[in-house]
Amino acid sequence: MRYCPFPGRVVGHPSVLEGSIEEIAASAATLTARPGRLRARPVSAYRHSTADIADLTRAVVDASAGPVIAAGSVTSAEQIDTLAAAGAWASPSGSAIFDGLLPGAPDVAAQVRAVLALAAAAPGAADR
Repeated sequence: MRYCPFPGRVVGHPSVLEGSIEEIAASAATLTARPGRLRARPVSAYRHSTADIADLTRAVVDASAGPVIAAGSVTSAEQIDTLAAAGAWASPSGSAIFDGLLPGAPDVAAQVRAVLALAAAAPGAADR
């Protein structure tokens, strides 16, 4: 088991990501520079109210010493593509699948297959 804290200021429930892109990227750099740093860093780009999602994700990817997991409120094929193109290593889609929001809905297995196919076809997939 590994602890993967989010960079930036994550507040409330459901969580909201606050701060500028620069502050969040700096937080990611600090977290991944610590001894025993974690393999992956999560970022809740789609839970930021004003930042450009691709710019935020790319900044965290560039600042992190390791792969970035784009988590939180990822509910469409377009969002998965945006995160992948920005360099995200992975994007969990648990709630979206259980809520039937992704291609293949309402069947859970069909949605999982669709998400895996989207991930495999996303820009930069061969590098992940």
